[in-house]
Amino acid sequence: MLNKKRPWDIAETLQFLSFDIVNHLSAGTLPSNEEIRRWLDSINNAAPNYWALELVCEDLVEDGVTEARMQALKNALAHAQGQNEYWPRKDRW
Repeated sequence: MLNKKRPWDIAETLQFLSFDIVNHLSAGTLPSNEEIRRWLDSINNAAPNYWALELVCEDLVEDGVTEARMQALKNALAHAQGQNEYWPRKDRW
């Protein structure tokens, strides 16, 4: 279910899309076909990582914590953050 091409940062995707859309709204302009294509590509690339994270969270809530589920959560969270592996917060910046 994860995007196999590369991890796709969900928050970054939302940030860029929101910025572009607000710029068009503020300027009263319409996006070009190329911009819309890029937006759709970004959404389609981020979506599998979101769904994987959602599924793992639901597994934890519905079925309880196991070592395998925690590892799956770690992997899904890393991919949702655009990383190949999870970095603890203290080591990120």
